[in-house]
Amino acid sequence: MYMDNNFIIEFTTFFLLLGIFNNVDSTGIIRIISIGILMFLSNFFLLTKVFRDQKMRKSHIKVLLSYLIFLGVYLIGFAIYPELASIKIFLQAFSLINFFLFFSSLDYSSCKFRTMKIGIVLYIGFFILIRTGIMDYIKFWRSYILFPFLMIYFLVLLYEREHKKIYIALVGALALIIINIDSRAVMLIMFITVLVYMFWNAITKNKARYILFLLVVFVSIFAFMSIYIGWYTNPSEISIAIDNFSKKIFGKNLHSGRTQIWIIALNKISKRPLLGYGTGTSAGNLVGVEISIHNLYLQLLVQNGILGLISFLILLFSIWMLFWKSKDRFITRLSAAFFIASIVHNTFELILLQNHMAMAFFQWFIFAIGASVETCSSNKEVCKVENIMGDAEHEYCHKEINYTGV
Repeated sequence: MYMDNNFIIEFTTFFLLLGIFNNVDSTGIIRIISIGILMFLSNFFLLTKVFRDQKMRKSHIKVLLSYLIFLGVYLIGFAIYPELASIKIFLQAFSLINFFLFFSSLDYSSCKFRTMKIGIVLYIGFFILIRTGIMDYIKFWRSYILFPFLMIYFLVLLYEREHKKIYIALVGALALIIINIDSRAVMLIMFITVLVYMFWNAITKNKARYILFLLVVFVSIFAFMSIYIGWYTNPSEISIAIDNFSKKIFGKNLHSGRTQIWIIALNKISKRPLLGYGTGTSAGNLVGVEISIHNLYLQLLVQNGILGLISFLILLFSIWMLFWKSKDRFITRLSAAFFIASIVHNTFELILLQNHMAMAFFQWFIFAIGASVETCSSNKEVCKVENIMGDAEHEYCHKEINYTGV
């Protein structure tokens, strides 16, 4: 069965947006349906493609191997904690990475993201109605403060292709929304995204530097966690000054409650460091109170121990290496910047694998679009690509595909 790339992308985007706007439905039915459909489509599309093509792209092999290792560790975690929660967590990760594998094999060069444009305008409209008091539903926008950040990706991508000023205006509107929401984490990752994008040429000067950069990011995350906890347990002049700055600018303490949870989690992790407490275990299970650990990396240590964390970092590394061969393309540069920002953001959330599945699918969607440049260009068949403005088709040899905006 063959379906047009653009139809698949637009069709899936509709359910992505439906998942984002799920808080409008207080019963949660829309959320359950939209996420369920996305999980089904992720696995259905990938399996259909594998059975139809009877092969896996060479560029995907390393990602697939690291993915299988990660799922293997998750299965061990299920044996340790054989509960429904473990099955749920396993299926979520399984669907998200299958989503990435399939959508990174598509060609986005002629996709206009029409459904995404509509979703962005709707979000801005909802936000205005909420902030003006016309629509009293604060939970809607507070729950999805990451959404405007992710939407900026698509607007920048479309502007590079179409050069329409309306996209810049929409980026400005989303940036103002982020500022208005006062999320320190989202502002931080916006800053990181800009930095990675600006210094991309230096980061990709050679392969060794490129690999080293990601390793530095990983080390920096854990160094920050150690320093952050240290500031809480042993306050210093620096931490007090930063705390005062945070109160003055954002009206929030430096330590929002995450620190106490992290300390409890680390104490529990030290007792079962290798394999953790099981795939479905939460911080709440360990302390008897329903709380979130607000840190994906600590969550992995709690659930699957050092093996779980390392296997996931290897998976992220294998995806990062997909960006290398197409590092000179605009779409790769933009996606890689968001990739690093997402890795950092999950120091404060669990979004990439477990919580807020609609947001998780969006993040993996962005990774897939960036990786698609390399995976499509590695196809040995001659491709005909129609650019985003609908100009005449051009033929390229198997070594290169023209992605507009590059």
